[in-house]
Amino acid sequence: MLYHSTRSEAHFVDSAQAVLEGLAPDGGLYMPEKIPAFDWLACLKGSSTEMSAKILAALLPDILPSYSESHPDVRITLREHHTAQLSKLLQEDQIDFALMNMPLNLDDFVYDTIFNERLLLVASKDHPAIRGLEAGTPDHPLPIDMKKLRRERFILLQEDQVMGHAMKNLFAKMNMEPKDALYTTSSTTSVNLAARGFGITFLPEGGIRHTAHVEQLAFFTVDNPPFSVPLLLLYKKNSIISPHAKDFIDMVKEYYRNLEEKKIQA
Repeated sequence: MLYHSTRSEAHFVDSAQAVLEGLAPDGGLYMPEKIPAFDWLACLKGSSTEMSAKILAALLPDILPSYSESHPDVRITLREHHTAQLSKLLQEDQIDFALMNMPLNLDDFVYDTIFNERLLLVASKDHPAIRGLEAGTPDHPLPIDMKKLRRERFILLQEDQVMGHAMKNLFAKMNMEPKDALYTTSSTTSVNLAARGFGITFLPEGGIRHTAHVEQLAFFTVDNPPFSVPLLLLYKKNSIISPHAKDFIDMVKEYYRNLEEKKIQA
């Protein structure tokens, strides 16, 4: 199935590219060129599997029609929220599982890691610490020794945010402490400042395509293998997953396995 932006039908991509990009280059959401017919009245007569998904826009159009065809008596309820709210819904038994980035507290949960998204180091091509290096691109980020940047200013997200916590873990893994750190709650702000040469920041690779100033930025991977942020299927401890929910979970895992294989081949 192909997807185009909600703002234009001039540009089509396949499902894997839509998942990796998140948003189209013009800022619109990706939507399928054709939406299969779906008999909701038939589904309402059957049992209910409640699930939650903090997901990328292209996942559901690929999976839901196939799942609904094979499970015509299952009613599906979607809940799309931030990581903290999804964790709360799981704790309160309002949902069966969640597809999300790793929460800050895993005490009440068990999980499967289904995809790893690289956290890229991003800086202006004109930054003094980057100037003279071969600049990595969004499609081909290059490795960099982050320890050589220890004296540079880093623009980081707050530690109580999931990505901010991931950045903190990266510094700990590299046995580094940022000498000059500026904290923000917005990844858009951090990237805009980096593009102006005000510092160095980090960006999950899935966020690149809807980032401004891409042409001004250099992209690098950190560590070997590259430091990544996991996407999880999360469940409450000691919960019972229904057969219907398990079938959907297996389809999601297969979807991301195929996506990972395409990513490796690229």
